Amino acid sequence: MSILLKDGTELNVVQNGTTYESGEVINRALLTDENLSQIQIDGVTYRNMKLISLYPWDEGSRFAIREMTEQEVENKDLKAQLQAAEQSVAELTVLVSGLLGV
Repeated sequence: MSILLKDGTELNVVQNGTTYESGEVINRALLTDENLSQIQIDGVTYRNMKLISLYPWDEGSRFAIREMTEQEVENKDLKAQLQAAEQSVAELTVLVSGLLGV
């Protein structure tokens, strides 16, 4: 079976119950929230996936992913909004400090 990640990386895996097995080592940096935000498993699109576990298996890796709950998606969106607001405040602070000559 094939898993296509958001960045276009294709993983050839075998499903074993609730986990996926790959004959190749998979780096955790590949399975980020961003790269799992939209994936295709055998042509079916899934959104807001989350890595549950990733560990060495045989000569490759075994991992589990699942869809985020509505609460997790909402928390993720709120966190992004908060970070954007914090960045705006920091930029305004620099701007005002420059205008006041501080």
